Amino acid sequence: MTDKKITDCKEMVKNLLTSTPHTRDDDNRLIANFWWAELDRAKKKGCNSTELLKMLSEGQLTSGESITRMRRKLQEEFAELRGKLYEERQARQNPVKKELGYKTND
Repeated sequence: MTDKKITDCKEMVKNLLTSTPHTRDDDNRLIANFWWAELDRAKKKGCNSTELLKMLSEGQLTSGESITRMRRKLQEEFAELRGKLYEERQARQNPVKKELGYKTND
């Protein structure tokens, strides 16, 4: 991903987390809203599912992994972008790390 694409992704994810709070706890909704906006920008909003999948497979749409990675980074940096489940996920993090054999701060 180029620097411009990273900046664009960051801004779009930040805008979605701000304007549509239900995306803060639901990655599927976040990705769907993100792709909807990308399709709108590309003037392809009315494309069918085959066209959508082709665009995704050809890298014309931002990967879901990049979108969710950016969400996690933004929520780490900006508390106001965190959803209701953020604290729950953080609380579950250390027991899972311990179980997997990683060092924790406990």
